Amino acid sequence: MKLRQIRALLFGVFFLCLAVMVIGLITRLRYLILLGMVLACFLYLPLDRKLWRCPVCGEHLGRGRPEFCPHCGALLPDDC
Repeated sequence: MKLRQIRALLFGVFFLCLAVMVIGLITRLRYLILLGMVLACFLYLPLDRKLWRCPVCGEHLGRGRPEFCPHCGALLPDDC
């Protein structure tokens, strides 16, 4: 998977979790708020740790949209 596709997947999962929590807040259904938090903890965070990695050294890229790997200094493709 390319970094651009991984980034899109992570944003989609994040906004799904956020949408579930907002719907729970609007409808005052506590289980939906809890479900959004559980999805964030058990779906988004592991995906982020597993997929958002440098294609050269395999280390986690951290936050944001880096131009260079913070670990090996490799130039990342423009498509991330």
